[in-house]
Amino acid sequence: MNWRDHITVDPTICHGRACITNTRVLVTAILDNIAEGLSPEQIVRSYPSVTRESIQAAVSYAAELAKERVLPLQGDRHAVQAGRNLPAELAALFRQAGHDAVTVLDEGLGGSSDHHLAAACGRERRAIVTFDTDFSDIRTYPPAAYAGIVVFRLDSQARDHTLALGARFLRSLSGSPLDGQLWIVEESRIRVRE
Repeated sequence: MNWRDHITVDPTICHGRACITNTRVLVTAILDNIAEGLSPEQIVRSYPSVTRESIQAAVSYAAELAKERVLPLQGDRHAVQAGRNLPAELAALFRQAGHDAVTVLDEGLGGSSDHHLAAACGRERRAIVTFDTDFSDIRTYPPAAYAGIVVFRLDSQARDHTLALGARFLRSLSGSPLDGQLWIVEESRIRVRE
């Protein structure tokens, strides 16, 4: 079973939280009920729009999310495209570290859609580095399809703060593969999904 056939994330439904397709039933509601010991039959009775298959999909989805690794935030050379929402100095920081880094403006993609940007990075085998959390949606942007996706989820997006965390990220990246992975850079750690 492919959980993607049963789980939907739509920003207009439940504020973009993962739901069972064609319902407003949150995946977390299904998982919470399983954790409380309810049987699939009891869950289906309580949520008539949910099927046994969608319950199994919720468990498969949770298993997929549990595959991420966590690294301390503290190399290999990567081709990188910094998103239009990041300070231009971040690309320079990547270049100073020996990476082939460009910005979306360098590539003439400043006003392009996320899908157009992702397609361009895919063609050029460039990793995407961005603040845009939409790129952390593995259903829309499966990490295996890209040379890497790096999403900065910081408390502050101020330039100096971003550059400081960018430098720490580069130290953590040294010697680690980026290709085919999603790296979510937070204040004190990096979550990695393959």
